[in-house]
Amino acid sequence: MRNILIVGAGKSSPYLIKYLLDKSQEQNLYLHITDITIDHLLHYKKNNKCIVSKINILDDNEREEYLLKNDIIISMLPARLHMILANSCLKLKKNLITASYVSDEMRSINKSVKERNLIFLNEM
Repeated sequence: MRNILIVGAGKSSPYLIKYLLDKSQEQNLYLHITDITIDHLLHYKKNNKCIVSKINILDDNEREEYLLKNDIIISMLPARLHMILANSCLKLKKNLITASYVSDEMRSINKSVKERNLIFLNEM
């Protein structure tokens, strides 16, 4: 089973979540969907292939606890918050996917990402 953490579940996230849930059985995926609030995510609790929970992306311990439990991290956060998650993924050796353009900050850690044999995909 591959555990996927989705961090941030705003307006564009439902399409990604639906796609991953549709593929979860055949691809052996389990989703953990997190956001600052979860009222808009409660309907996903009916699915036995995912859980939802609140996350404070600014809390290092909380954020890293979530990362440690998952194999692939998908950031659907606003672009200005990607580096917080990226730095933790780098530290904990977790692969990261974001929906945003490659920023200068993200580009600046590329060497470290490669040295750790990780994949950081942006603009996905």
